[in-house]
Amino acid sequence: MDTSTAELFAVIALLGVNNLVFRVPGWERMRLLFFGVQLLNMATLVFLLAIGIPGFGEATITVNWVIGLLFMVHILTNNSRYNKALGRHLAESSETKRKRARMHAALRRGEE
Repeated sequence: MDTSTAELFAVIALLGVNNLVFRVPGWERMRLLFFGVQLLNMATLVFLLAIGIPGFGEATITVNWVIGLLFMVHILTNNSRYNKALGRHLAESSETKRKRARMHAALRRGEE
């Protein structure tokens, strides 16, 4: 296997990892996993736009830019999903605190 084929397979594998991260239960609590994938996405984006994968003939520049921009879309989409998950977690957390305060108040009323 030559270098360009190995680089192409690595890019395809990273695209698959992008889809698998969000299927792991509790992925929003695994910050190291999420930010590790985001860092790999950013490094791959820079690699594709700066150096690129050779071997596509005259369309090499175009193919590298399209794949690089695909990684940009993944970065933005992943960040959007992460922000929504954190928002849900914070909303659940504040709602849980309110419920806990109501239960404590009810228990105190029962003791009196």
